[in-house]
Amino acid sequence: MLNDKNYFYNKKFFLRKLKLSDINQNYLDWFKNKNNTKFILNSNFKNLEELKIYYKEQLKKKNLMLGIFETKTLTHVGNIKFEKIDLRKKSAYLGVFIGNTNFQNHKLGSRSLVEACNLIFKKTKIFRVFLSVRQNNLKAISSYKNSGFYVHKIKKNAKLIMLRNYFL
Repeated sequence: MLNDKNYFYNKKFFLRKLKLSDINQNYLDWFKNKNNTKFILNSNFKNLEELKIYYKEQLKKKNLMLGIFETKTLTHVGNIKFEKIDLRKKSAYLGVFIGNTNFQNHKLGSRSLVEACNLIFKKTKIFRVFLSVRQNNLKAISSYKNSGFYVHKIKKNAKLIMLRNYFL
């Protein structure tokens, strides 16, 4: 299911597992844009080798990395990462990054989050998906709320923990 192309947004985009071959110069260039990276923790990649090492480390940690692709051009526009996956507790944390600036501010983040959460629920029955976001990242908070997340907890470090529940 996650290896296949999972179409959404009227089949304009699809999600699939990220492959090593997706780690290319286009992807690396996303990190050169300071507006892209001001809220991203792991964003100091100097070259492709460092980015590929990061990708391989995520796979070793059993994190799920999904690429967001435009259907018509097959352009890689962003990623969604599920981490801290706990199958016993049926929970995971997630992060999203629409790195291609041509696709930002078009509700793609919200729509891809909904699709990714639906996929992981169908595949694993994970029904609690958390994310962490800085309180001053208002665009992201709005996107997350539009995707069905709500504020679950406020941390002292000015971060919100947001949650999306699926009820069985």
